[in-house]
Amino acid sequence: MRARGFVVLSGVAAAVVAGCAGAPGTAPADGGTDDATEYGVQATVLQQGEDDPVLCLGGVMESFPPQCGGPTVAGLDWDEVADAQSASGTTWGTGWLVGTYDGETFTLTQPVAAEPPAWAVPEQPGAEEMFPALCDDPYRGGDESFDPDDEEGFAARDALLLAAEGLDGYATSYVSDGSSAFNVVLASGHDAEAAHAALREVWPGWLCVVERDVPTRADTAAAQEALHSEDAGVEVLGSGTGVDGVLEVSVEVASDDVVAAVHEVVAPWLAPEHVVVHGLLRPVPQG
Repeated sequence: MRARGFVVLSGVAAAVVAGCAGAPGTAPADGGTDDATEYGVQATVLQQGEDDPVLCLGGVMESFPPQCGGPTVAGLDWDEVADAQSASGTTWGTGWLVGTYDGETFTLTQPVAAEPPAWAVPEQPGAEEMFPALCDDPYRGGDESFDPDDEEGFAARDALLLAAEGLDGYATSYVSDGSSAFNVVLASGHDAEAAHAALREVWPGWLCVVERDVPTRADTAAAQEALHSEDAGVEVLGSGTGVDGVLEVSVEVASDDVVAAVHEVVAPWLAPEHVVVHGLLRPVPQG
């Protein structure tokens, strides 16, 4: 779920797994994890007993106490973690962390902060920008008096989602109002009018169907499966498609070699412009 809208997904690892990384943004390909580069992230840190604390980049198991894996954190002072708590020999908390990273150890260079630093606050788009309506006449061929929230409406909604995923060239779909204003996107070269007519057989409500320069959901699913396989040769923390139909891939650091490796794995299915690599550890602006 997202504010006022949700993306309808299917396939392998359908949600982008940001772990505990807040709003990581898209990290530039910065050339690698050299000792001089400082990275920032909002994340959970966790320590079990006398073990070294770790930075939870790949998600946190919602047990009590929680569990996670990740790189070791050096230089951590639990007194600086405002919401730190302990139970059953485990201590954990969240905050904004800045430090250097050598691929195994995240070494803090600043105290853990409870509030986001200025460089970490992205400009948030409005819901209309995030989930735009893709046509001007969403009731074309439908029934504007149709109630999507009664029993018949919920059944029709289920039928619509099933039918949309079965369309030739299906890429992605989402709602503009958080519930029933459906936008369906087909990959380039597929017949949006035919798809619209097919969906009207099961859904008389708000509906836009368009064709865009994006890959099919089948191709993004195949690319995801390859990325998450044991022989991919690149460590991926998560992947998924969003409103724009582009595959988003989460990694620790979006360095040049990691980005190149991701593109190499997905090349049989996706063009470079159809993949965005997010580094959960973001290079911190200097100065």
